[in-house]
Amino acid sequence: MHFTDSVTFDDTAFNLVNADTLSNVNTEPVWILQIAQDVIVGSGAAVVLAGGAKAENIFWQVAGTVDVGTSAHLEGIFLGKTNMAFKTGSSLNGAALAQTAVTLDAVNIVKKSEDDRRMLRGGVLNQTRKKETVAADGFHQM
Repeated sequence: MHFTDSVTFDDTAFNLVNADTLSNVNTEPVWILQIAQDVIVGSGAAVVLAGGAKAENIFWQVAGTVDVGTSAHLEGIFLGKTNMAFKTGSSLNGAALAQTAVTLDAVNIVKKSEDDRRMLRGGVLNQTRKKETVAADGFHQM
């Protein structure tokens, strides 16, 4: 399967067996994948990002369970109504949020966003610096 940026609604279960690609057609693509039943990701299956797509712009809204097989890889932010299970060796670039439980078994989850990068570049670091002012003569005063 190949998804371009959009809102996608599926009233059946979403089964990922091999690799699905999310690719960019706009400058700031956003995907909202609304799944009315379960998301089942087979062992070794992967979501692949292309064309500048970012995990922070992919939202999975799942009414059923999320079952991620061994060594599978996903991208995006998962919002689950029930439970999520990530099996041994699976990975997620994003976040997993469920109303009941998220079960992790030797899983690698990485969440990085533009806000995280912005904070590291200057937001938090600038707040910890001493206050500086520039006098009329151009010399710094602290």
